[in-house]
Amino acid sequence: MEPIDAIPLAKRHLPVLGHSASFLRDPLGFASALPRDGDLVRIKMGSMTVVVVCDPQLTRHVLLDDRTFDRGGPLYDRSREVAGEGLGTCTYATHRRSADCANRPSVSSVSPATRR
Repeated sequence: MEPIDAIPLAKRHLPVLGHSASFLRDPLGFASALPRDGDLVRIKMGSMTVVVVCDPQLTRHVLLDDRTFDRGGPLYDRSREVAGEGLGTCTYATHRRSADCANRPSVSSVSPATRR
């Protein structure tokens, strides 16, 4: 994995605010201009650095490979504190454990006499 500094920083940022002013002024225009800066782009929202995926194939890879690209970081940590471990905020491991329990049959097809 490359260090985050190897990912190019999007243009048009201010020293302290980063890209926050551009984003708040015109969110759709800001987001649609990011692919010009690269397939992966770093943006600064105040003191927080965010990596934005701009390429459709990379986006697909990130969304489908949830073991490698697990939900994490300050935004998800804070949302877990506020909303709890739900489907939208839980990590891969937590989701797998919950899904395994939920997918087990609640009633067994084996008769009680043969279980002993």
